[in-house]
Amino acid sequence: MLEQAAVPVRRLDDEAQKRKLLEPPSINQIGDHMAPDIVVENHGSIFLLRPISHSGREWIEQNIGEQDGFQPYWPTVVVEPRYVADILKGVQADDLGVSL
Repeated sequence: MLEQAAVPVRRLDDEAQKRKLLEPPSINQIGDHMAPDIVVENHGSIFLLRPISHSGREWIEQNIGEQDGFQPYWPTVVVEPRYVADILKGVQADDLGVSL
């Protein structure tokens, strides 16, 4: 069974790069390993951002918040696909690890 490795998030400048970020990484794209703070799960019409470290949970509380939309699985955040790339830019800017 293959484990999905955490990958650092990179800056996104255009739509093609945003789409590429949302695809699972290949073995060659993994590079340097970083312990993830937030796990991103693609469920088609929604994404779930699941904090798995204290830093990840703090980041979600400070930057998204429990009252921001319908959040029935808090602290896991339900996000529309169109917002995920911008949220991950913020996560990257704060040097947190993400697992796709």
